[in-house]
Amino acid sequence: MQHAHRPRSVRARIGAVLNDERSRWYFFINDAIAFIIVISVCMLILETVPSIGVKYAVQFRIAETVVMTIFTVEYLLRIWVAERRMRYMGSFFGIIDLVAIVPGLLAALFPAAFAYHTLSIFRILRVLRILRTLRLVRFVLPSKRRVQMARDMANGIAIFNIEIFLFAFFSAVVLAGALMHAIEGTVPGTKFASIPDGMWWAMVTMTTVGYGDYVPATVGGKIVASFTMLAGLVFLALLVAVMGRTMQTVLFGSPLEGRTRE
Repeated sequence: MQHAHRPRSVRARIGAVLNDERSRWYFFINDAIAFIIVISVCMLILETVPSIGVKYAVQFRIAETVVMTIFTVEYLLRIWVAERRMRYMGSFFGIIDLVAIVPGLLAALFPAAFAYHTLSIFRILRVLRILRTLRLVRFVLPSKRRVQMARDMANGIAIFNIEIFLFAFFSAVVLAGALMHAIEGTVPGTKFASIPDGMWWAMVTMTTVGYGDYVPATVGGKIVASFTMLAGLVFLALLVAVMGRTMQTVLFGSPLEGRTRE
């Protein structure tokens, strides 16, 4: 006697949408979340620019409330559907998700104790959520490219796509610029008055140009600068590998094609 197929519970369905790549809604929901993350990071960057942040303060406040609501609901749902909830909450992305919503929750629950701009430094940590989007970059690639990448990896061929490289580099620039603004932004006479200023410094530093027009003054800023310099060397090495791989494919074809011909 065959047992009737039991419909999945609401918790299982939501869990599939959030975590199961085989679900037809997985990419739609996670792409939407990634888009909101990018938009929220862009708003946070623009808000640190004095001429823009002051002029559109009300609009930024409304957008902040909407984004915080979405992030909070998503975080609570991920806890609810997780098989091991404490494991998720203590994981890298779980901590980032929590850090992204804590400043907004504190400002909403205790408005008298926490002014909106008092938590601005902690709100900058929200840019860490952009790391979540890195997991989805590989799905943005065309299906044929994904199949080729899978074959290359199966055959032991190291590959780091140019699309992934550019997005990872942009993410590193945003993170370094935001951290430098958070640390150096309150120093008298600082040139890191906004995140875009910090991003300019990060771009110059990571490409080893080193104009020297922006120099950190604090110990924390120098520590961030040291890691940014090392990250720049890593990205340059990756860029050489990526471009070498691209030129090899353009001029001589894929290594897999050569093996097939042999």
